[in-house]
Amino acid sequence: MDWSTGCSGQKENRLRGLSPRLLAGRRSSGATALPLWGGASGTSAPCHGRIAQVHSWWGCPAITIHGMFKPLSGRRVPSGVLGLRALVVGSVLLALSSCTYVKLLTQQPEITYDARLGAYSFVGPINFGTAERLRKEVPDGSKLIFQSFGGRSEEAQQIARWMKSHRINLTIRGYCVSSCANYVAGVPGAQWGQPTILLFHGGEQSTYVAPCTGLPGCRSDAASDRAAFAQEFGLNPNFVVFSGRAVESVFAQRAATDGARRLPGLPLPYFWAPSREELKCFGVEAEVSSLADLPISDSARKWYFTTAELSPALQQEFGVMCAQFRSHVSQ
Repeated sequence: MDWSTGCSGQKENRLRGLSPRLLAGRRSSGATALPLWGGASGTSAPCHGRIAQVHSWWGCPAITIHGMFKPLSGRRVPSGVLGLRALVVGSVLLALSSCTYVKLLTQQPEITYDARLGAYSFVGPINFGTAERLRKEVPDGSKLIFQSFGGRSEEAQQIARWMKSHRINLTIRGYCVSSCANYVAGVPGAQWGQPTILLFHGGEQSTYVAPCTGLPGCRSDAASDRAAFAQEFGLNPNFVVFSGRAVESVFAQRAATDGARRLPGLPLPYFWAPSREELKCFGVEAEVSSLADLPISDSARKWYFTTAELSPALQQEFGVMCAQFRSHVSQ
C-alpha cells in the first residue's frame, strides 16, 4: 500500500513513521491527502475540480469529506436539489462506496525484511488473509515493525494472538488506527517507535459491558468477541465503546461546520487521540506522541480530537469508565 499524495501519485517513505502529508494535509500537485477512516480508505481534495484527477489511496475516485460534491461538479450542490441531478449524484456516491468496499476486501499490506535493522516491516491494511501471510512470512521470535490504518477486526485479533503466542518482538511505529489500535496495540510487551499515534473511532460494539455501573447502555452480558479478547489480553473492552460515543458526539457538534457527512457503509471521519495517561484506562502502556507534537495543519486538525475537547458529560463518563476498570483490575 502506497501512502501517496496528490495527482502525481508520489510515494511517501513508509518506513519512517507517520506520513507528514497524511497528518498535515499539505498540498502536492493541487491535492490534499486526509484520512477518511481507519479501516478502509482515504480522501483527497479535488485536483482542479475534475473527478478524473481525484486521487484515492485505493485506486478509486474519492469524494472530499468536506464538501463532498465539489470533485463532481466543481461547485457545491444545493441541498434542496432533487430529480435527475440528485439521482446521478447518488448513483456516483454508491459506485464510489462499492469501489472502495471491493478494494478494501482485496488490498493487502506490504511485508518486507530490512537486513540492516534485522527486522520485518508491516505497512498497510489488515484484510482477509493478512494474519495467514504474517504467519507464513515472519518467523517465530522475529522483530516486527508494525504500521497500519486498520481493517478487519477478526484478522487483527488473529494477528495479536499470533504475536503473543509466537514471541514476536513487536514495535509499533507511526500510525496505528482503528483495528490496529483496538487489538494489535494491546499485545503484551509491545515497544513504541517515535513518532507514534494511536487513533480510535469506535467499533462494532456500541454498548458498555460489565463492569459498567452507572454508564449508559450498560450490559451485564459480556459474551462478545471484544470482551473475550479484552479479558485474554488484560484490556478494557469499554475503552473502544467510549471512543465510538466520543466520535458520534464530535460529529454532532462539528459536522455542519466541517462539512462532514455520513457516507454509506463508512465510519465517521473523526478520530480520537488519547494521551499516554488515558491509554492506561485501555490497559496499554504506550509511548505515544500528542497531537500538539505532530505536524498537523489547521485544515487537517479538525478531523482529530482529544478528550479535553469533549463535553463535560462525556469527560465525566470517561472518568467513571476508567475508575471501574482500575477497580476491576485491582481485584
